Amino acid sequence: PEIHKPTTPAPAIVRREKPSPATRDARAGSTVKTQPKPVQTTRAAPPPVFVAPPPSITTRQETTPPVSPPPVVASQQVVAPPKQEPSPAAAAAPTAADVAPAVEGFARAIESRDIGTVRRNYPGLTSDQLRAFEQFFSGSRSINATFRITSVEGSGASAVARVEGVYAFVTGEGMSERRPASFALVLRPEGKAWHITSMR
Repeated sequence: PEIHKPTTPAPAIVRREKPSPATRDARAGSTVKTQPKPVQTTRAAPPPVFVAPPPSITTRQETTPPVSPPPVVASQQVVAPPKQEPSPAAAAAPTAADVAPAVEGFARAIESRDIGTVRRNYPGLTSDQLRAFEQFFSGSRSINATFRITSVEGSGASAVARVEGVYAFVTGEGMSERRPASFALVLRPEGKAWHITSMR
C-alpha cells in the first residue's frame, strides 16, 4: 500500500497594504484623542489696552501753554509809580527871561506902596524888611522902581537873581529923589512860574 504524507498547507502570504491618507489622518486623530489633556488653570483676562492716537497739530497747540515774553518790570506784580513830569520852569536852569516876571511884579508891588501887595509878591518878607518898606512908603508921595537883572545862577529847583536898579520917588515935602538899588533875590519854581522866596 502507498503511504501518503500529510500535506502541509503553504503559509498564506499576507500583504500589508499602505494605509490611505484618510486612514492615517484617522489614526493620527485617534492618537491625539488618546493623549491626556493638559490641566488649564483659570487666569483673569488682562485689561484691554487702549492705544491713544497721536495728537494732531491742533491738539498739540491747545495743550501747550503759549510762550510769552517776560514782563518788562523787574517785579511782575509791582506797579511802578507814575512818573512826575517836571514843570517847564524846573526842566532846565533858569534864565533872566524866566525870572523876569517875578522881578517885575516885585517892582510893581513896591510902586503900589501897599504892604499887602508886597507880601503877596514876596511872602518871605522879614520883620526888618517890613519896617523899612513901611517907612519908605509913609515918607513918599509916589515911587517909581526900575529893576534890571544882571545875572541868574542856579538849577531847575532854585535860582539866585542879581538885581540892580533905581528908586525914583517924591518925598512928602514934594522933593524928587533918586536912590540906587542893588540886591539878590532867591526864587523857586511853582507850577509854570518862578516866585521870590527871600531877598538879601
